[in-house]
Amino acid sequence: MDDSDVQKKRLQWMEFENRFDDLYVNGVNEFHDYAFTNLALSSDIEEEDKKVPCPCNRCNNSRHKTREEIYNDLLLNGIVRSYVRWIYHGEYKPPFKRSRNDLGEGSSDDIFRMIHERFSPGVSNNDVDDDLDEEQQSTEASLPKYTKGTKEARIFENLMRDAHKTSYPSCDEFSKLSFILKLFQIKCMDGMTNKAFTSMLQMFKSALPKGADVPSNYYEARKMITDLGFNYEKIEACEHDCMLFWKENADLEKCSICGTNRNRSCPKVLRYFPLKPRLQRLFMSSKTSNDMRWHFDKREDDGVLKHPADSEAWKHFDKEHTMFASDSRNVRLGLASDGFNPFGGLRSEYSIWPVVLVVYNLPPWMCMKQPYSILSLLIPEKSGPDNNIDVYLQPLIEELKELWETGAMTYDASQNSYFHMHAALLWTINDFPAYANLSGWSTKGYKACPRCMNETSSIRLPNQGSCCYMDTRRFLPTDHKWRFSKSFNGKIETRGPPKKTSGYDILTQVRDLEDMKFGKNEISPKRDDNWKKKSIFFNCLIGVPF
Repeated sequence: MDDSDVQKKRLQWMEFENRFDDLYVNGVNEFHDYAFTNLALSSDIEEEDKKVPCPCNRCNNSRHKTREEIYNDLLLNGIVRSYVRWIYHGEYKPPFKRSRNDLGEGSSDDIFRMIHERFSPGVSNNDVDDDLDEEQQSTEASLPKYTKGTKEARIFENLMRDAHKTSYPSCDEFSKLSFILKLFQIKCMDGMTNKAFTSMLQMFKSALPKGADVPSNYYEARKMITDLGFNYEKIEACEHDCMLFWKENADLEKCSICGTNRNRSCPKVLRYFPLKPRLQRLFMSSKTSNDMRWHFDKREDDGVLKHPADSEAWKHFDKEHTMFASDSRNVRLGLASDGFNPFGGLRSEYSIWPVVLVVYNLPPWMCMKQPYSILSLLIPEKSGPDNNIDVYLQPLIEELKELWETGAMTYDASQNSYFHMHAALLWTINDFPAYANLSGWSTKGYKACPRCMNETSSIRLPNQGSCCYMDTRRFLPTDHKWRFSKSFNGKIETRGPPKKTSGYDILTQVRDLEDMKFGKNEISPKRDDNWKKKSIFFNCLIGVPF
């Protein structure tokens, strides 16, 4: 029986109205047998205590429950009828999955491969393997692209030396470089402070045999791995969020907008992590270069939404920009941003705003995982940047525009060739308050709805002092019975839904906000609508790429 026949059989009992009929009860038992057999459950847990996601209409796979609890819920609430492929219960498993804390077998070889992929993209995978097998081959001979004595050659030589050198004379497990990389991995995964990392290194230094070559502190260790790439740029900002001291304004001593003196002793610093080298590394790595074409080469287009590439937005974008879509290696990105308290305490008056990019070329079991999410910006702010977030987004937007229009020459390890990599930002991901900051449309007040905009129906409650958004019956079918009921507000609803606003209409609405100034001291203009600014994303006018 193929997959479609299995799903049809399931629909027969899942859509059955009488949940106490033998057909439905037998289907529930079939689900239990499948779920509790296929999921990888710990063997030291008693059978009656094992839990799996509950697919009833109330839980919708968001809560883990026991077999008896799920049985009762499915009879009482019914099963989610669209859940015909039991992906949360072991039916769909990714073909490859690595633990984020596991270097895996051959980790020593991975160190050498990492160095070659960082410095010698023109070397084929077979060439790298040959180099790894020939331990007597000199470092200088393994420099195909850099002349001896250059800065890149010296960096390559230092990394290769640390990769060959053991942590202490009798150590067979770790080289000096792999040992430090593993420690940094533990530091990042477990949230270890720099001070604790230094204390751990000093403990290792005293505990390991005499002659152990271990850095004395965090800064020495970090200097070792910095040459592997992925540095970040520190950009000072005006303390009132008016501007960045960046590019042509890098040497200014005063803010050109509010006139505040530049704070040299304790500046507000934006951390910017350049996007281009991080995307290039995904193609330069032999382990991820193939996966960057998964959305085109290996995705099954069966009409089921399992990946953003199955969405209408993705397909519409491909139709509009055929040149971009013609090369499956061109990168599709999503942007997520929100503020959080880095210190954990709810009373601490401080928040930091990370801007994270998601690479949608990768398969679903990779693209949403932490190792493949790209941190792009860390915005420092005690109470959040609000509309002034556009000031901090400037470096990222400039690089995105460059990747869209010009692209970047990139080495593809899977095909052992270079190509021009382009990138496009498809959408943003955020909650409603952050949506207001990024889009420029205020999500407060009488016209808070970004869908209805100026046609938002709302009233202010006299006792509560807050807005209540009414007339949602406009979105119901024209013959729906609730449209003719006066139980809601004493009126019959005959209007249709508000007209959708096109992108060109929005650009027209915000045209007079193009030259507005940012900063906490600036007063927002009074308007008839809820636009507070022309978002920096609207300045990325999409034309014909490359």
